[in-house]
Amino acid sequence: MLLRAKIAWKFMNEEDSFLHKAFKPKYGTSCWNPNRKQNMSIAWKIILSGAKALKPIVRWKISNGENVNVMEDVWVLDKALSKWPTFLANLQSNELTVDYFVSNGGWDMEKLHQVFGEELIEIICKIQIDLVCHKDQMELILQNYGKSLTALSFQSIVSDSNMQNYCPWINKIKLNPRIEVFWWRLYHKAIPTFQFLEYRRLMEGNSCHRGCTKTEDIAYVAVTCDKMIQIMEILNQWGFQIPLFENLAECICWLEHNATTKTFLANVYFASMFLCWKSRNTLIHEDKEDSNLNIDSNVLGMSSISLSNTNNSGLWDVNQLFPLFNKCWHPPPPDWIKINVDGSFLSSYKAGIGAIYQYHKGSFFFCIWFQWYSLGYCSA
Repeated sequence: MLLRAKIAWKFMNEEDSFLHKAFKPKYGTSCWNPNRKQNMSIAWKIILSGAKALKPIVRWKISNGENVNVMEDVWVLDKALSKWPTFLANLQSNELTVDYFVSNGGWDMEKLHQVFGEELIEIICKIQIDLVCHKDQMELILQNYGKSLTALSFQSIVSDSNMQNYCPWINKIKLNPRIEVFWWRLYHKAIPTFQFLEYRRLMEGNSCHRGCTKTEDIAYVAVTCDKMIQIMEILNQWGFQIPLFENLAECICWLEHNATTKTFLANVYFASMFLCWKSRNTLIHEDKEDSNLNIDSNVLGMSSISLSNTNNSGLWDVNQLFPLFNKCWHPPPPDWIKINVDGSFLSSYKAGIGAIYQYHKGSFFFCIWFQWYSLGYCSA
């Protein structure tokens, strides 16, 4: 696949090569045209396969804009405008090409304002129009990273492979729907972290809002956030054996490994990420934040409810904690308070008992716990 990517790159960028001259009359110059001809040669199929590996790592370098589709081709940053989560198309035709916005070797500001907003126009105006070349060409998106074409293609293939392996194991954890959507967005780098906003030229600075100097990216939200670590430490003090991870890959590996064997622990970790992110948003927009104990208590409540086998919304006890099913548990009358009590005893002669107080609809509002040690010392 990597060798095919190099062949496709040579075909697209070297018009004087024998490879380009041999295939252009029959197949044209586009390797991504969906209207492919039948009875293609083996060599052309190899080029198409290589172009597929190149597509995530290349974009158009604008010269005249005649060959670049405004919505479907990558020419602004690293993604086609049709795939931007915050871009609303205002075009009458999807066949519009970039040359519509180019005039006398520069950008036509009047036409740009007809379609794009101020922020996007500012980004577009920073794109240099190549007046030396007389035809649009492909360029590497990460050409300043010092990586070769082969290395960038390999990185893209590995990333795409991880995306394909996303769904099979995540469904086993039975996440709350809101948490599952959050994780899907986080996994696909579609949540508005400060690094994401800075990259999109929407803000300056990418440090965490809680005061630390770390860059707030996807790995920070899922693994290395200081508040996330504090939440995990409290859960481990309560008896949950959840490791602290060094990076996102290690975290995903642990979650996938425990998706079947330790489903509840994996569910707890996902809920912790979600509520930690939600608390971060509250801090930014309302200048206040939930305490770690409150987050941990809500984490256990959400994880228990999402793993409940009672999925029929017609049952009164649909939101009760597992395994208190309708055979041994009934919801309290309206406006009454429900108390769930549980205890544990470890081989190290450490025992504990805890209680969770909930309203009749299942929402949490208070918890209490006690711990006993072998020397008779009690802490609450």
